[in-house]
Amino acid sequence: MGHRIPSFAEWIGGMNALRRAKDNRIVYLATPYSHPDASVREHRFREVNRVAGDMMRRGEHVFSPISHTHPIALACDLPKGWEFWEAYDRAMMKACGRVVVLMQHGWEASVGVQSEITIARELGLPIEFMVHDAPEKKPVDL
Repeated sequence: MGHRIPSFAEWIGGMNALRRAKDNRIVYLATPYSHPDASVREHRFREVNRVAGDMMRRGEHVFSPISHTHPIALACDLPKGWEFWEAYDRAMMKACGRVVVLMQHGWEASVGVQSEITIARELGLPIEFMVHDAPEKKPVDL
């Protein structure tokens, strides 16, 4: 049996299916976390959860490393710094289709966020920056 050449409509349908598959790839949601004050870490955790939930409500598949690892780090007394989490986050980024940086207060100085941006560039992932619109819950010295 020979191969049948797809019709234009079938070809377009296939291209749209590929585009949907690409669009539905996991979004890596980066945001600052580390801080000497535990209440700042908790605030950042709650804010990124809110944003991740909003993105999921819109149909996006989101991996938020802070949402996933903050409770594990607390329960198991794991280190909070980038040095410990870098290999894990790098592996997760390889499964993602793009990176969204939630620009919470401190994102520009965050070693983790800046490293995630560097890794995303190394992997050729598109990077988007999302303005964080929630006010700080309390004044903090960052």
